Amino acid sequence: MAQPPTSPPYPPPPFGPYGPPVLYPVPPPQSQDTLVRTILVLVIVAVALLALVVFAVVSLFGNIHESPPRPAVAFTNVQMTNGNVSFAVATASERWSRSAYAVNLIVDSTVGTSRPLAASGSATAIVVGSMTVRVTWSDVGGDGTVSPGDGFDVGGNGFPLPAGHSFIFYLIWSASGSIVGSEAWAT
Repeated sequence: MAQPPTSPPYPPPPFGPYGPPVLYPVPPPQSQDTLVRTILVLVIVAVALLALVVFAVVSLFGNIHESPPRPAVAFTNVQMTNGNVSFAVATASERWSRSAYAVNLIVDSTVGTSRPLAASGSATAIVVGSMTVRVTWSDVGGDGTVSPGDGFDVGGNGFPLPAGHSFIFYLIWSASGSIVGSEAWAT
């Protein structure tokens, strides 16, 4: 007996068992502006990093390149007598002639004019605003260098320092203008 005709099997789905592929949005092509902007940002970051490295190296090793290298000087505590002050060199990393130094003062917020350090026993007059202050260096060792034990006296011009003011004394390395030591007090 003849069999009834069977229908042909269903054809497989055209996209496989999972259906048609999902179309994701295609990212827009990168324009020339985006590429230029990216390169510009990278160049700026690289330059900034290079500047930071150079600054760090100069900050850490800048003292090595000074000719001659600057010393570091620390002072004892201020002693006030009759309205004037005195203090001594506690430590000095190197001994250099007084001619390698200058001195300056700040009174309140007014900065004086830097002056070369005078010979031992001679006063260096520093004008700070309308006030003249005299700084006298005493070379205790007699070797002509600023060294431990040497004294500094700071006083008014023939009278005591005026009361009610704050003072900062600076010992300056003349070769570079760098501050190598300082002392602060108030009257």
